[in-house]
Amino acid sequence: MSGYPTVGAGLSSHSTATATDVRNAYLGGVATKVGAPIPRLSIASRPRVVSFTIQWAGGNGPVCPMVNAIQITLPGSRDVLTARSMYEGGIGNTRFMGIYCGHLSVTPLVNGSSGSGS
Repeated sequence: MSGYPTVGAGLSSHSTATATDVRNAYLGGVATKVGAPIPRLSIASRPRVVSFTIQWAGGNGPVCPMVNAIQITLPGSRDVLTARSMYEGGIGNTRFMGIYCGHLSVTPLVNGSSGSGS
């Protein structure tokens, strides 16, 4: 498997923001060296951990809508995973996923749980 997941954010304004693919972002990604391939991950019958990062510009106030859900589809799959809550350390599960003011982006799949590849 290789590539970027398809990511959308369901907003309280009843619209959906679609993520732009980026190789490297503030929270993770892979080397930006020109022409460097993105990681290829082998799929086997054994479970393994792969990850990617999602980020967006947040804000404050009534101008920007809230994120109600995140929809994720992995490369080559038709299945959509929808998250409507998240775990926040020290708080527990919360339905508040943030305020969306633009620039939704997603990095490629990488091996491991960090979201960052070399």
